[in-house]
Amino acid sequence: MSNSNRKLYKSNQNTPGLVSFASPSFTPMSTTSTNINSALHTPASAATVQNSKRRESHIRNIRKLNMTPGTQLESHTNTNTNMDDSFLLQPHSQTISESLLAMTDSASRELEKIWNQVGLTPEERAQELTDLLQQLHQTCQLKVEHESMVRDNFQKQISEYRQEIKETCDALRIAPDQDLLEEKKDMTLQDVSYTLELALEELRDVANASRQDLSVYKSQLEEYCEALGITLEAEFCDIESDLTVKAVQKFQTKVQEVNMLVQNRIEAVVTLLKDAKSLIEDLHLDPMDHLLDRKICSSLQEQDGKLELVDMFESDDCTGISSGTLDALTERIRELHDEKERRRQELTAMGEIISDLWDKLQVSKEERLEFTQECTKAGLSLQTLDMGKKEIARLNEMKEAMMGDLIVEARQRIKVLWVQTNATPQQQQAFVAMNVQDETLINDGLLQEHEDLIEELEQKLEEMRPLLDLIQKREAIIQERMELEEFLKDPSRLQQRGAVQQLMKEEKMTNRVNKLLPKYSDHLNRKLKEWQKSHGESFVYKGEDYLVKMKQQDEEWYTYKENQAQAKREKKQMERSSYSTKPRSASSTRSASTTRSISSAPLRETTNKRSTSNARPKSRFRALSRGRERAGEGSSKQRERDAARSKSRPRLFGRARSKSRAPSRTRVRPVTRA
Repeated sequence: MSNSNRKLYKSNQNTPGLVSFASPSFTPMSTTSTNINSALHTPASAATVQNSKRRESHIRNIRKLNMTPGTQLESHTNTNTNMDDSFLLQPHSQTISESLLAMTDSASRELEKIWNQVGLTPEERAQELTDLLQQLHQTCQLKVEHESMVRDNFQKQISEYRQEIKETCDALRIAPDQDLLEEKKDMTLQDVSYTLELALEELRDVANASRQDLSVYKSQLEEYCEALGITLEAEFCDIESDLTVKAVQKFQTKVQEVNMLVQNRIEAVVTLLKDAKSLIEDLHLDPMDHLLDRKICSSLQEQDGKLELVDMFESDDCTGISSGTLDALTERIRELHDEKERRRQELTAMGEIISDLWDKLQVSKEERLEFTQECTKAGLSLQTLDMGKKEIARLNEMKEAMMGDLIVEARQRIKVLWVQTNATPQQQQAFVAMNVQDETLINDGLLQEHEDLIEELEQKLEEMRPLLDLIQKREAIIQERMELEEFLKDPSRLQQRGAVQQLMKEEKMTNRVNKLLPKYSDHLNRKLKEWQKSHGESFVYKGEDYLVKMKQQDEEWYTYKENQAQAKREKKQMERSSYSTKPRSASSTRSASTTRSISSAPLRETTNKRSTSNARPKSRFRALSRGRERAGEGSSKQRERDAARSKSRPRLFGRARSKSRAPSRTRVRPVTRA
């Protein structure tokens, strides 16, 4: 059925006698097939009275729909014409020709009577009959044409019904009844049309139910795709070719997917809107100056304590969620970020200039705090930039007024840095601006020269600081080395109270001297050479090239140790010579002979024995223990001498002698705590 006929049927579906095509109830597929088959296989002659009345009403309505407006008007006029019963059609037993002959015969007799009364001539009667015959011929011809049109319309409608049945069955994925699609020569066109109409009722109900669901899903997909700014796939634009449950489920799944995409897009857009709005507020921008900024600020609304998008479609007050919106928001956020970074860098540069001028001009803390608070309130707005520019201009005016004092302070700072960086007199004299005293030459350029030198010296000092720290550590160890030598010159230091602590202190000093000093020297030697290579000058410390000074210190220490060794050897030689000049007894003569016999050994053996007996212990604690052992041996010899002397004394002192012969006991003193 064509769309025009469908609309015509729908416009007349409330007319009595017409079949209603839209059923509110849904009929299952199995029930539909059963009803269709029963309707098809039930002949019209065996229908009930109700179906017969319905069929007759249906046929009358179909004929009315198949007639043209002119035919309907003419038939309506004819029905209102007063005619005698003799002009009506005869009963159904008579044919149309007999009825027409009877009607014309009756009409001719009536005309003869009228014409006789009127007195028409034969010519006039012939003319009137000719006109009547022509009108009758035209009427019959017109009637035949109209009835042929009705027949063609029935045939066309039957063809459309069959096509609709075929398409609907294909859409529902069911096999159509072939009896419906075959030509029925034993049935009239009206019966075929009525039978097809009954079969279509059930199919239309099922198809319309699926079509309605698909139409809802399609409208949702179109709405979502329009909001997202994407094109809907062609397979989801067709809701006629496939009306199965599987197709409905496919549409439903697609709706869920697109809905999820919409929700994700909404979340992304809301996040971008928040960021953009925050940047606009940070920069103190007026949203009315930019169309997109105005949309950004009006696109969000707070609902239940949460910011939500006003609408997913783009409008004058909302950005929407299309892909173009994402690109526009991303680009705008990038622009705002760049502007924010530019302002931050500009404010940072101005802040450094202002801070430097504050320090030079010794601005009070109150003025600094007040200006800082004003800038904090203004944030990153253009007002803050204007405030910074005005403050720099004001400070420059103050600097011009205080130029002389600033140059004096800069020169004092340069002198301190010269001392810290160990600048040579030649380097100091190279800075000519230091000696400028003419007031006409005291300007910002001269001050800038001083500041550049200060910056250069401070940078140099930062580079020198690691080396200076290392040099100071090395100098401290060299000083400690000399202190250790002074300690070693005093042999009585270990016989005094606190000898153990002194010995531990010397041990730590020895470790630092032996381990750290070579390490520092090697590292400094390498770093100082790198400095000389990179800077093109020697590293000066307290007016001296420290590489040369390190060599001098090593040479001086070597000379000092050689002198100490030479003095020790000379002292031993003097002791030997003085011992050889003393008078000798018999026992001494024997010992001397023994000594000579021993000294007659080779020099190498004597030297080895001496070196073995007089070798310096590796640890100072061992030396102290050996000293104690020697002290113990000395005490035992003293006890032997006392025992020998006590033999010649009276027995009165026997108890004392016994006590003296008893072994000595160490008295343990109680430990008192503070």
